[in-house]
Amino acid sequence: NNGFHDLKTYWHLDHPYVHDSTAIEAWVSILVLAVNMVYCFFYMHLHHFRKWKIPLKEVIQEMKEQLRWKLQKMTNFVYNTS
Repeated sequence: NNGFHDLKTYWHLDHPYVHDSTAIEAWVSILVLAVNMVYCFFYMHLHHFRKWKIPLKEVIQEMKEQLRWKLQKMTNFVYNTS
């Protein structure tokens, strides 16, 4: 139940799918696999957030913010047209 709650709340599983049942099953399987890989990364490699009682949502938000600033700096390097 906890897994489906996370999928519905944080991973947009509440979207109404209007595809074939095989496509829906494949999409949900890929989504479950992605969620498991992300959670394995957090709990195996970034395990200190539990010890310091930092919410997982805050860790994800910080990672997104760091990625945004890194990509912003790299766009000048990658897309330099001069």
